[in-house]
Amino acid sequence: MINAAKNKSSRFLFVDDSPTDNKYLSLLIRIKKLPIEPHFEYSPHKAISYLLKCKADEFPDVIMVDINMPLMNGFEFVDKYVELFQDRKKDTILYITSSSIQLSDKEKTAKNPYVKDFIEKPFNLKQFQEKILPELV
Repeated sequence: MINAAKNKSSRFLFVDDSPTDNKYLSLLIRIKKLPIEPHFEYSPHKAISYLLKCKADEFPDVIMVDINMPLMNGFEFVDKYVELFQDRKKDTILYITSSSIQLSDKEKTAKNPYVKDFIEKPFNLKQFQEKILPELV
């Protein structure tokens, strides 16, 4: 795992079908100079294809996946990720993201042993500093 305390960037994969959310994240990362090397995929299927092509040293340290996407939702992506990649990179941290305030989404996230936490959208600096950065150190 990348040690953020040594000013190294962590590789993040953001899986979200919203161009607006992805653009916002890109700007936030750049403006706040977050120690993140972002990669964006607009569908879970494209994210899986991307991960299949990643070399071991290119594999994401963190994957943040939106719940509500067409064809495959975030929970289905997590299941597929575990099936295909869990043995390859056990220390990748998975987060579920959503603008949903449904308690059932948060409960389902909490019950999944492969998902670290539920992150409410829009992503913000406080969430990064309090929930994500401590996991990278």
